Amino acid sequence: MVTLGGSEPEIQSLAIRGQGGLQVDNGALAELIVSGSNFAGSAGNDLVRLENQETGLEFISGPGTGEQLSATIPLGTPTGVYRVRILNGRGISSPSSQTITIVDAAI
Repeated sequence: MVTLGGSEPEIQSLAIRGQGGLQVDNGALAELIVSGSNFAGSAGNDLVRLENQETGLEFISGPGTGEQLSATIPLGTPTGVYRVRILNGRGISSPSSQTITIVDAAI
């Protein structure tokens, strides 16, 4: 990970590409879009962490900018309600105010 100076990342909003809400099922890939500031901005230089009381899951970021990045939520992600943090060379963000809900895939 690249070490950068400056303020730690800040999350302003979350979205799931192609969906109106923040709920996804774990039977398909989903692209999480994080908007905010102080992101490294290059693919792989930010870690996107989903966390709750039971677990923490980290995903490498895809392409982005200093104000927006993306990460793929993989198949089989454990169900639950998660807050998001961004980790990079500037530090670790506070948990997102919004949550993402992962549910079991419909049978």
